[in-house]
Amino acid sequence: AIRKDGEEVAPPGEAEWEYAARSGGKTERYAGFSDQSQMYRYANVCDKNCFFSYQTVSQDDGYKFTAPVGSYRANGLELYDMTGNVFQWINDWYGSTYYQESSKHNPRGPAGGQYRVLRGGSWFLTPPYVRASYRLWGAPDTRFYDIGFRLVTLPDSDFTKIGRGKGHPGESPTVFPVRLPCHKVPLRTFAATRERTNLPEND
Repeated sequence: AIRKDGEEVAPPGEAEWEYAARSGGKTERYAGFSDQSQMYRYANVCDKNCFFSYQTVSQDDGYKFTAPVGSYRANGLELYDMTGNVFQWINDWYGSTYYQESSKHNPRGPAGGQYRVLRGGSWFLTPPYVRASYRLWGAPDTRFYDIGFRLVTLPDSDFTKIGRGKGHPGESPTVFPVRLPCHKVPLRTFAATRERTNLPEND
């Protein structure tokens, strides 16, 4: 898509999203933190306010459904809501075994497929399902009350160049958090590893 100012925008790639969520590729379990007891400070999940029976009663993030963007602490890249609130669409097609077969350096996702990747978790999920490593997928035309998006804009207006060549383009892309106007945070491409993308359930 092209914005009014001429910049090309698109959802981030899966490796790019995870790099950003983990505050620049750190070994964080969630976006900006790893201690589950701190969840309510950083994320909107199915806490004591949630009406589902599987609610996490030890957490109180203050909202029963979605929360306004920026209601919680940002991660190490000053990005908000990378954990919980709403799932975020990813530009990559989903492949269940893709990361067992792909390059370890800046994988760009399968060439095609039926479903797109969703990351980040949402307000009606519990902590295990909002981890930075958790992957979901959906048909591109899916609409639901816990799905949203954020966009990456490229100075060179060529989304396909990200992650190619040496893996670190001369001009880094920028993340635009949803509904946070003019909030730009540099995002380097992430040399994702198979291990990082396929973390076990407790990581």
